[in-house]
Amino acid sequence: MGKALKPLIIILFLLSIAALVLGITLFSQRKDIKDRNVTFEQGVVTIAGKLGVEKVDTEQLKQAGRMQGQLDVVAAMAVNRMEDLAQTKSDLDTTRTDLANTKNDLSATQTKLAESEAAVVQLNDTVAQKESDLVQAQGRIGECEQAKTGLQGQIGTLNDQLSAMSDEKQDLMDQIGTLEKALADTLPEMRKPPPTGLTGRILVVNPDWNFVVLDVGSEAGLGTQTELIVYRTDQLVGRVRVSSVQNQTAVAEILQDWQQQPLREGDHVLF
Repeated sequence: MGKALKPLIIILFLLSIAALVLGITLFSQRKDIKDRNVTFEQGVVTIAGKLGVEKVDTEQLKQAGRMQGQLDVVAAMAVNRMEDLAQTKSDLDTTRTDLANTKNDLSATQTKLAESEAAVVQLNDTVAQKESDLVQAQGRIGECEQAKTGLQGQIGTLNDQLSAMSDEKQDLMDQIGTLEKALADTLPEMRKPPPTGLTGRILVVNPDWNFVVLDVGSEAGLGTQTELIVYRTDQLVGRVRVSSVQNQTAVAEILQDWQQQPLREGDHVLF
């Protein structure tokens, strides 16, 4: 009997040892599972807080049957956050595209601005040059105004001189008329026509008073009111009418209607 119990005792002892080892192992695993559950609960709570879940029932997380409800809430919130993140990413991509377009537009605007600034600088230089030219032109205008004033003064003086000369011419013409009348009264024979072929030469030409002085006179048979042909070489230049006669010279009026060219000293006259 004793021999039969001995193996049974050994078996029980071994079973006790195995149970003890299994208990120790199960205790260690239970502790690990409990630590894992605590870490899981803390992780779920942290994630829920990040996702905006205001409150998580940790008691339900400890119960396997009720844990899914809390996990579904966190998962739904995660899905919403993912959708928001996707929308945000899409908006960010759009913003980046808009930013790139804006950057390109800004670059183009800066290029145009640089070109505009260069054009403004060129225009400023042109304006400065025009202002300088204007100042010079105004200076020349001032000089011209002064010259104009001087010329107007000279014109006034010349007009006065011309008026005086006209008066003097009229006096001379009156004197010539008087002399012609006196000569006609004292020398009636001078009105006789000069001899055919009478020639002479112009000594003096006065275009302002429209008369010439001839180198022939009464001694050659020339009389007043005689018209003479003026020629140069073999060309007709014009005609003159004798207004006064001296012995060897005579004064003749230039007939404008017959004048072909301006008369000159040395031109020949012919009757």
